[in-house]
Amino acid sequence: MQNAAVFLVEDNKDFADSLCELFPYRGHKVVLRASNLEEALSIINSNQLQENKVGVAVVDANFPEAEGKFEVLGGPVVAKAIKDAEPLIKVIANTAMAKRHVTYGDVYADKCKCPESLFEAIASL
Repeated sequence: MQNAAVFLVEDNKDFADSLCELFPYRGHKVVLRASNLEEALSIINSNQLQENKVGVAVVDANFPEAEGKFEVLGGPVVAKAIKDAEPLIKVIANTAMAKRHVTYGDVYADKCKCPESLFEAIASL
């Protein structure tokens, strides 16, 4: 996929900021961003994915349920909510978990090999 409008779900602020800076160099743009499950679901349920013409969602596996709350395995929850709301959006599971343990997403990207693995995943869509 080229020139992707991206929904980024990532709790590590520095990592997310870096991705936001790098995406334009590959022709992509982060148009929506969430750092926890509550924010992600709010964006999905408020029709912002469609309004911002999101084509790709980059979703981490583990992140807080809400600001200041415990970490949860939210990636599968967010991926399902995205697919239920907008089935054509491609979901990339961007995580350091081994691929065999990842149960969500259309494509897997190894966070330990980021950003190249992520850009390769987007290109494969």
